[in-house]
Amino acid sequence: MQGPYVSRYLNVPGVPPDSNAVERALNCSVVIRKNSLFYHNEVSAYRAGMLMTLAGSCVAAGCDPISYMTAPIASPLPRRPRSSSSRLPALRTF
Repeated sequence: MQGPYVSRYLNVPGVPPDSNAVERALNCSVVIRKNSLFYHNEVSAYRAGMLMTLAGSCVAAGCDPISYMTAPIASPLPRRPRSSSSRLPALRTF
């Protein structure tokens, strides 16, 4: 019964005969799952998984993960100077 599904790439132009791209995409999640077994606690495994997922998304989008994640640190937002009118008046105590 798998005959028509297995040979679909013969009838549809542009469909590759292998699934290497899909297997490469899934390999990242398998590596993340294997690495998360060796963290000391659940919180650090969760944080590392989030960072690895973000890095994998950066690679898939074609940007450098290191520069993407360090950009907010490298160029912080400019600080607004405080004007004297924005300060609260002193609290009077009796």
